[in-house]
Amino acid sequence: MSEDAINEYAAALEGRGCKPSTITTRRYQLARVLRRLEDAGLCTDPAAIGEAEVKAVAYGMGLKESTARQYVQLITDLCAQAGNDAPRRTRILWNRAEPAVCWITPADLRHLMAMAAPTERIVLVLGAMAGLRAEEMATVSVGDLKPGAITVRGKGHGHGLEADQPIGEDVVREIADYLRWRESRRPDTDRLVVWPGAYAQDSGNARIILYHHLADLGKRAGIKVTPHSLRRLYATTLYNAGVDIATVSRLMRHASVETTSRYIRRDRQREYAALGLLANALS
Repeated sequence: MSEDAINEYAAALEGRGCKPSTITTRRYQLARVLRRLEDAGLCTDPAAIGEAEVKAVAYGMGLKESTARQYVQLITDLCAQAGNDAPRRTRILWNRAEPAVCWITPADLRHLMAMAAPTERIVLVLGAMAGLRAEEMATVSVGDLKPGAITVRGKGHGHGLEADQPIGEDVVREIADYLRWRESRRPDTDRLVVWPGAYAQDSGNARIILYHHLADLGKRAGIKVTPHSLRRLYATTLYNAGVDIATVSRLMRHASVETTSRYIRRDRQREYAALGLLANALS
């Protein structure tokens, strides 16, 4: 097993701004799958791993499909770093289709907002009206609030970097209302999003707790909602309101518009209206 290759992979993750806990987990998982390949007498050299090794991970180790998918992706990434794209070309026939992407509509958001408790409501606002990621919503502090912006840290900004996310007046009003309610609870944390219980305030649990509360709100409302579906609604609403995709991409803090395009659910009426403009211009 190539410890040097694992170290290089971990260094690459660190260079992409991954959290130390994520890097530790990936190192452990990668070491585990390479050890199992070694025990089976298969290749563990990232430059030489091929179809046999990938299929052994996918089908021959008795892993749950979700775990096998994750391990195959790890092996693929490791090999790609060594210039070996054989694993990427290997066709794996999984038993299940990829999970469907969760989308919500403006009408869904209004229904959720009407049913939400104060902390649930501010999460809806931060995700759908400010475009924050789950980790950002879970960890943003009161001290990160600025006039017309929220300072966010994490994915998309590199390790140790931060960005000021612009927010509109409607979001500013919602935050002000929430802060008044929050003050009445006298929380012992500077974190903006406050859930009941000390466990929920622990930094290691904040993101998980946020997911659980949002899922619970969705069940009460009869709407499947996730933090990412709120970001998709943010991007889609901006785009379908006429904001160009480059601006949407900057507001989403994406590295490319290609990434942003996956967050946008196209409005057919808007597309047909555009075709009408084309026809008028050419006639």
